[in-house]
Amino acid sequence: MKYFLGLDIGGTKTACALADEQKILARSQAGSAKVLRVSKDEAAEHLRRVLDTVSAESGIELADITASCIGTAGIAVADVTEWLREQMASGQQALRRVFSAIDAGEEPLLLHRVLDHLGLQNRDDLVGVANALDFSFASLMPVIVQAAQDGDRVAQETLLRGGEALAGLVMHVIGRLAKVEPGIEKGLKIASTGSILAHVEEISGAMRRTLLAVYPQLEFVPGTVDSLDGAIYRARRSVAEKAEPHPASR
Repeated sequence: MKYFLGLDIGGTKTACALADEQKILARSQAGSAKVLRVSKDEAAEHLRRVLDTVSAESGIELADITASCIGTAGIAVADVTEWLREQMASGQQALRRVFSAIDAGEEPLLLHRVLDHLGLQNRDDLVGVANALDFSFASLMPVIVQAAQDGDRVAQETLLRGGEALAGLVMHVIGRLAKVEPGIEKGLKIASTGSILAHVEEISGAMRRTLLAVYPQLEFVPGTVDSLDGAIYRARRSVAEKAEPHPASR
């Protein structure tokens, strides 16, 4: 029997699943193991916690894992990493747009919402907090969404640009796939995962519209999918691909 491990390491949590060749045997979740968000010691502790939990619940030793797949933003390939460095998260873009609006003589609603959310008094306080290494821009997303729904132009533009930026990353991946298999984009299905794409239509809608303008034949899977299912699938495939005979040996 072969066993497979899937990990989804995000900015707020780490999810883990352990499976055999047919089904998932155990799942676990802990705090973030992303070292850009937490200290290395804290990341290691969270990682160890999810691994120990799925091992204990499934009765499978980690040493018996056949293959693993780890998903986390920005580490897949060098050019994607560079792209991600250039593109800021929606929460950070929101603050950049707020400051730009202030410089232009405006006082957007979003500024006051963010200050109230963080318990701050003025722009200078916000600058100091935003530059702290442990500041979570993702925590501002509910504030941005509500401000956008209340008609704030800066918040609306932030969500729109965030969706367009996500579409740019998807198009980058499609382009790489098309180099390996020309025409593959005509039959691709796009699945999404994560709470933002599940609940923030302003972002997911902008992403879909941007993609369909370039690739009108794309099909979008309804709802969101479990990222751990994808990780387990990839781990299983990696083993199957290694077992397949090379064309020259057939």
